[in-house]
Amino acid sequence: MIWRDDWKQAAHWLITNDQPVMADAIVVLGGGIPTRPKKGFALLDQGWAPQLIFVGDNRLTLQQIGRYYCNICDFKRPDVHILGATLSTHEDLRTVRTHLKPGAYNKILLVTDPYHTRRARILATRLFAAQDMQVHVISSQGYFKLKRPDTPWWKDTLTLRTVVSEWIKLLIYTPLIWIIGW
Repeated sequence: MIWRDDWKQAAHWLITNDQPVMADAIVVLGGGIPTRPKKGFALLDQGWAPQLIFVGDNRLTLQQIGRYYCNICDFKRPDVHILGATLSTHEDLRTVRTHLKPGAYNKILLVTDPYHTRRARILATRLFAAQDMQVHVISSQGYFKLKRPDTPWWKDTLTLRTVVSEWIKLLIYTPLIWIIGW
């Protein structure tokens, strides 16, 4: 049966990853600790943007991450901004939209974990379209405790739960946001 093998590609389809481009800011979505902060700081240190913005996690949590899990993560740098804790990707993006002044930001790099990239791209593209802002989604490429999509990921409970959760959010939550609006 074709369907029996096709569903195994469900994890692959969730992942999208743009190449970094010069941008006005790097935005790291909440969660994904320590992989997202590490990727954000690596992009900043490579010079892809002049500032790094964290949303979704509080300052104390991020500083603890820097102390214990990420030796390149210096959250006290003047080019690093922490917008505070939020509860969802939707709320992360709304907080970022409020922070980014229209016209001052034309392009952002949006950092998130691999299985979250497709949904983050869809939501961010919709949200920032009104500000005529380009969004380039960068995968942290960190699977941490999750299995990679080129392995039998469906045999791992945590990875299976993550993939199914992302698909449910894509099929139900994302269209609802589009219908209700921002």
